Amino acid sequence: MSLSQKIAHNTLIQIIGKILNTILGIIAIALMTRYLGREGFGAFTTVTAFVQFFGILIDMGLSLVAIQMISEVGEHHERNYKNIFTMRFFSALILYSLAPLAALFFPYPSIIKIGIAITALSFFLSSLLQILTVPFQVHLRMMPPMIADVFSRILLLGGIFAAITFHGGFYGILWAVVFNNAIQAILLYICVLPICAVSFAFDWDVWRRVFVRGWPIALSIIFNLVYLKADTIILSLYKSQSDVGIYGAAYRVFEVLMTLPIMFMGVTLGSFTHAWSSGDHASFKRYFQKSFDFMALLTLPIVVGTLFLAQPIMILIAGTAFSISGDILRILIIASGFVFFGTLFGTLINVIHEQKRMLIGYVSGALLGLLGYVVFIPTYSYWGAAWMTITAEALVAVVGFWIFYKKTQIIPSCSLLLRAILASMCMATVLFFTSSWNLLLTIFLATLSYGVTLYFFGGIPHDVLVSLIPQKKTHNKSKYGI
Repeated sequence: MSLSQKIAHNTLIQIIGKILNTILGIIAIALMTRYLGREGFGAFTTVTAFVQFFGILIDMGLSLVAIQMISEVGEHHERNYKNIFTMRFFSALILYSLAPLAALFFPYPSIIKIGIAITALSFFLSSLLQILTVPFQVHLRMMPPMIADVFSRILLLGGIFAAITFHGGFYGILWAVVFNNAIQAILLYICVLPICAVSFAFDWDVWRRVFVRGWPIALSIIFNLVYLKADTIILSLYKSQSDVGIYGAAYRVFEVLMTLPIMFMGVTLGSFTHAWSSGDHASFKRYFQKSFDFMALLTLPIVVGTLFLAQPIMILIAGTAFSISGDILRILIIASGFVFFGTLFGTLINVIHEQKRMLIGYVSGALLGLLGYVVFIPTYSYWGAAWMTITAEALVAVVGFWIFYKKTQIIPSCSLLLRAILASMCMATVLFFTSSWNLLLTIFLATLSYGVTLYFFGGIPHDVLVSLIPQKKTHNKSKYGI
């Protein structure tokens, strides 16, 4: 199987897994919003956003650095991975332990402060999941993580059902999430052992090289998450937890969509890194064009479809009490379009070692977003937060494209993008006449119209279709072996 076919198949596996997990995740959100209500779900959102601020200090870009350092030619792959795993484990353990202490200095009720302590444990386990997934991404063997993720999500639903049935309340929901992450971490650890050894290592030379490579990424992630999560924190300080719940329900859908480009770039990152580090710029350019086309094909129908169907989608997911969240989702979905392409350029900037220059974009986005949140949230509540999210994401995406272009001199062909726009316009026409119909039927008709018109306009390349057809397995040794 060729490298492009491996990428296509692994992307397909992840898409299938993501679809299943999205369905299970939506069911989980539906149960939580209906059980907790606006105020309870607002508390859940506040707790999650608060702990995530400590996660930005922990990340240090380790997942991206790990993929790069075990994909590049001439690296000591196993030694590098063990040291990076050790860095992630102990940094997460220390910093997440500080989250409950920091919460004591905020004017939150005790239920939120205790919730932060429980959620810190959940996020510690989640941080291990990211680093345990790296070997599977490098080897293009994403089936085990996908199975582990789906299985744990099923257990999560079981935990939420148990919390509801036995009246576990807010804390019961949080402990169900902890249990889900614990099971998933155990499963991934077992599955990764045949690929590479996972143990602690303290090679200070490797730690130094990881830090040198990772600190620009770490700062980028910090400033990136400042404008992604500061809105919820500021909203929770100025407005009621009910308002936070309304905004948080729409933002949960937005977050689900943001995982799609991250997932795709995670699968292809090893190939980009190998092509760039070996000087194969022709392959790098080819991979970029295919990735750009994929983002275009995926982003446009999602944005257009959600603009028409946001309110019925939120009512289906969260219940009628969250119907106003649909109007917020219509705003946030525009931001997701910038996120898709911003993720593409932001990830490749790490590959071409322009992380330091990209800090300009992340710092600008963070400062603009933070200023906007402070100015507009007290007056306009979640509306101000949503519109400032669009502004910040647009700025970061534009800066990312400019830095990528200056370094590579690559400008993507927009031929497939234009075809996707035409197909999305046809889909919008279908949605205009069917948006009041049954939601699932409308989504089916819209998807069908997009696919058919896209094919009619020549927007689905023949080689992409062929690459998705299963081929006979070969036993070629991975060029990225750890």
